[in-house]
Amino acid sequence: AHPEPRVRQEVISTWRRLGTPEAAARIIKALEDSDAGVQRSAVEALRLLGGVRAVQTLERIASREAPYADAPAEVRLEAVLSLGRIGGAKAFQILHGILTRRSLPGPSEVDDVRTGAAGALGALGTPKALSLLTEMSRKDPRRIVATKRKERILLEIGMDVTVVEAETRRPRRNRKRV
Repeated sequence: AHPEPRVRQEVISTWRRLGTPEAAARIIKALEDSDAGVQRSAVEALRLLGGVRAVQTLERIASREAPYADAPAEVRLEAVLSLGRIGGAKAFQILHGILTRRSLPGPSEVDDVRTGAAGALGALGTPKALSLLTEMSRKDPRRIVATKRKERILLEIGMDVTVVEAETRRPRRNRKRV
């Protein structure tokens, strides 16, 4: 492998353009690269390449399945967004799990990945996905994640997001100091 990540990313782009099964296997192998940027390039190449094997690999990354259990959050985010663009019932299941999975004392997912899952569900645009987004935007105790979901819902249905931005500003309390 070349020592420069940018060169390795360009090689991934070339493999994607080739589109052969061997090229797809090399792109999947590139997910093991030590550089997260190279890994993200491989995820994007898989999305563009398509096919059963590519989609299954994206699903495994998003779901933290072996050997991708320790994938960096930014790589998982790219896989999540890719699943939203590709769509399908399995994509909905995975995105639903990411969005709703909880552990004590709070959500078990990184906010960026959860917010990405909300955006990906919005991209799916199915009634089931939009219903889940609406439900989660009401329930999520973390204001920023709920706000991002609301923004995604409004964007998907063609409404102005400034309404949501106004909601995120906390009103100042009038306290009298003694």
